This record gives sequence, structure tokens and C-alpha cells, in this order.
Amino acid sequence: MIFNEIIFCYGWVYCWLKRSVLDWRLYRLNSATKNFGKPFKIYINQEMVQHIMKKLALSIAVSAAALAAAGAQAETSVDISGDAEFVAAKKLGSEDMTYYVDDADVNFNITDTLDNGAEVFAVIKTTFDDEDETGSPSYLDKAYLGYTTGAVTVSVGRQVYASDDFGIGEDKAFGTDNEINATDNQDDIVKVAYAADTFTAKASVDLPESDAEEAVFSLYGDTTVSDFTVAGTFTTSDGESEFGVSAGYALDAFTVAAAYSYASFSEDSAVEFAGTYAASDALTVAAGLGIVIPDSGDNQMKFYGNATYALSDATSLWVELAGANEEAVADDNFAYAAGMSVEF
Repeated sequence: MIFNEIIFCYGWVYCWLKRSVLDWRLYRLNSATKNFGKPFKIYINQEMVQHIMKKLALSIAVSAAALAAAGAQAETSVDISGDAEFVAAKKLGSEDMTYYVDDADVNFNITDTLDNGAEVFAVIKTTFDDEDETGSPSYLDKAYLGYTTGAVTVSVGRQVYASDDFGIGEDKAFGTDNEINATDNQDDIVKVAYAADTFTAKASVDLPESDAEEAVFSLYGDTTVSDFTVAGTFTTSDGESEFGVSAGYALDAFTVAAAYSYASFSEDSAVEFAGTYAASDALTVAAGLGIVIPDSGDNQMKFYGNATYALSDATSLWVELAGANEEAVADDNFAYAAGMSVEF
């Protein structure tokens, strides 16, 4: 509207400056009237021009204000979130009870929204973990920068591989095994992600310090059609590779999923099954089974079952039972755990 008004105002002002008659010729296509193609004249006086000039000035002022307001919408936001979980467990292969804090995390998400709608962001995550094998229970877990425009996100820094999104596990403390090696966050990862309504694709590379052959390339993708979800991943480094595929189905309160994975360096493969049932808004039960099929030797099986009760949107209690065959865990192959999780 403002643009059209400025154009018409300019026409009126031009006529006044020329102090002549504005001669407009209208050609009405597909018209059969007798005025077709004939010119008509509009006479203007100085009072009309002053009125138009005022409207022109107002239009320009409104346009400038609108542009200034659009520029002012760019803003920086800081979102702080976190979670903490206390666990009491008797683990597989052990006779003793253990008590520990499992991954008490604090996340800082800083986002700067640009005038064009794109976002520049930074993610910092600190973790306290009693079970950390490095001997340093408090450490910087994630620290990376990124840029998002439309459905594409590029990030670089300390983060996980693209393959980290693969998995169907519903466990709390024990879980099952597969051949997609879980990795901690690495310092020099570049990741590109594309996220649409029903499709996600990610690619990452872990840049080596010296030998280029040691670079780790990882791919992940998933798609959802109706109630079905299919996912896959592939990771390769130094001539070795691992891949996995999974499929899941959701029906009302039930979900079921299955996965297969294989690693060339060990020539082992694994199959997994998992399912959940939302018994109520607060209570969810889940179970899973996993079998590792080694290149040689007997199959190794693990299984689990758990129940989670939500006290609120941020707090939940859970219990879990787990077991394994003798090929997976020789002694004390029954386990149990209970925990409380709080998020903010």
C-alpha cells in the first residue's frame, strides 16, 4: 500500500511541477465501450498538490518507522537449562549397591537473531558425573558455535558425531549393546544438519590433529511417514566403518522399534528391540532386548524393563530391572536400580 501511494503521489507532483495538464490514456483490454482508447484529462490545483505532498511525507515517515522497527527486532537471548539425576543401583556383574549422581548438567544456549531471520548461536554444557571414568567428575561437556538459516544449521566445536542421534533404547541405567560406538564430545567437529517437517539429515567430520586418514566422517538421517519412522547411520575412519538401520512404529499409547548394526573392525553385529506404553499421563512403562552376534563365539543377550512416574513436568521417579545371559555377564547377571530426575 505505501509503495503504491508513493508512486501515485509522485505522478501528481510531476504534473504540478510541469504546470500542465496530466494526460492519462487508459486502454481497457477486452472492453467494448465507446470510450475505448480515448484520453481523459485531470486538472489539479496547488491546494491539491499540497495535500498530496503531505501524504507523501507521511508515507515516507511511516516507511522509515517500519524499517526501523524491523531492525529493532534483532535480539540476543540466553536460555539456561539443566537436569540432575540421583541413582541407587546394583549393577550387572557386581554384588554391591552404588549411589551416585548421574550427569548433573547445566546448559547455556545463547542465540542472536539477525535482521534476516537467521540465527547465530553458542552452546555450552557443563557436566558433573560421579561415574566419569576420567577421574575428573566436573568437566566441559559441550562448547560449540553455529549458524542457522532456514532448515540448515552449521556448527563447529566440541560436540558429538552425527551418528549420536541413532538408537532406539528406552533404558534408564542399563540398556543393551549395539555396534554404533558411543563417543564423548570431541573438540574439533564440524557438523551440517538439515531439518524439515518429516526428514532430518546430518553429516559431521572430526578433524584430526595430524594424519588426515584418522578423520572420522559420520552420517545420519531419519524420516517419518504417518506413524512410521526409519533411520540410518554410517561412520567411517581409517578404512574401517560401522552402520546401523532402525524402524519404529507409534500407535496411540504404544511405540515399538527394532534396529540392526554392524562394525567392520570387529565384524560383530547386533539386533535390538524396544517398546513403550503410556499407561496414563504420568506413568510410562518400557522394555528392551538386545543381542550382540559376535564374529566368533556365542551370542550375548541383555534385557531391561522400567517404569517412570512423572510427579510434575520437571520431576520424575523411575525403577528398572535388567538381566543378561552368561555369555554377556558371567556372574551376578541380574541388576536393579531406582532414581529421581529433576529438570529445569
